[in-house]
Amino acid sequence: MSFTRIKAPKIFVSLSALFFLNNAFANDLVDYARSNILEHDPTTLQTFNTRSWLAEPITASIMRWQTQDNAIGSDETELLFEFAFLTPKQHELLQSSKQLSHQYHVVQQQQVDLWISGTIRQLFWETQQAEVEQRFIKHTIDALNKMLATVELQVQQKQSPKYAQLIIEQRLNSYNVELNKKQVELQHFYRLWQQYTGQAQLPDTLEEPNSDSSNLTHPSVQAIELQWQLALLNAENNAASQSNWRVTAGVKDIRSVAGTETQLGIGLAIPLTFSRTLSSLDLDALQREQSDINTRLKTTVIDIQTRIAQRRSQYQQLQQQVELAKQNASISSQALDELDALYRQHQIDTKMYIERLIEQLNYQKFFQLTQVQLQMAKAQLNQAQGVSL
Repeated sequence: MSFTRIKAPKIFVSLSALFFLNNAFANDLVDYARSNILEHDPTTLQTFNTRSWLAEPITASIMRWQTQDNAIGSDETELLFEFAFLTPKQHELLQSSKQLSHQYHVVQQQQVDLWISGTIRQLFWETQQAEVEQRFIKHTIDALNKMLATVELQVQQKQSPKYAQLIIEQRLNSYNVELNKKQVELQHFYRLWQQYTGQAQLPDTLEEPNSDSSNLTHPSVQAIELQWQLALLNAENNAASQSNWRVTAGVKDIRSVAGTETQLGIGLAIPLTFSRTLSSLDLDALQREQSDINTRLKTTVIDIQTRIAQRRSQYQQLQQQVELAKQNASISSQALDELDALYRQHQIDTKMYIERLIEQLNYQKFFQLTQVQLQMAKAQLNQAQGVSL
């Protein structure tokens, strides 16, 4: 009896050779995903005007004095307008508040982009892993089908037992079930990818930017730090509100026996010192907020540093695994040739041949999977460091 196994075509292509995708394309993916998410944002912000020179709304008051003796008294009506102007210090605080608010908005946008980048990264590399697994399932099915055709002919010619044919058919049924599951999983991934990115097809790879985590600039850390700066600025604004410059303008109408007179008046009140005092309640609230922000900042920094250390360790381990997996994949090609020879010489049965065939193909699959996992680990390291696509 002779049996010739149809050798598997070499389907491995180094992922490093596919790193041609530029950052502009990755940015397009993030931009589309961001606009798609924000399009369904249920929150809206009304437009408010900022005060440029008034600290408070203009107030108007009217007073009426009615004399009890018309012979010597007069009836008076007084209309007053009070203006509370921003001081130079308050103008300075207002500009600082605008700058900090802008910085905070930018950091919040970076947090959104980082979250979107993480979603795209995870989906892309999980899809890549599923595609590798599907390719090897199909390749195994093809090898078993070709083997089955040869064995069926040998069974008809009484050169092989029927049992060999049944074993191959059982394995084929099992792998067809696995192929169906993997196809369903991939269809789900493809739908998500199109929903998130607007792209029908996945690129060959996602190019990851080179990052340096020596300076921790994670958006989550920046956001907490800016929250404290905004809280301090808000407290200083509250204190400064006690030092407004006030101008009062008024008109008085006087009616008496001697005649009628209209008087105009203006008053100016300028505090002699700039107040930096807060009420006990406001000071207590600020101190509690400081304690809460410090706790969140320390916890966030520790969590980020821990994740970075874990991702870096995982990346380094996978670098070593890729080299070992590459060696095993190379050895498996030789092992498959030897396996064919043993089977043709009837030194192993069909069941043993199939098991060893799948074992050697798994070495090649593991090599490709570890390459994908290595790139995924690099993406996860950038994600932990706060680096978006």
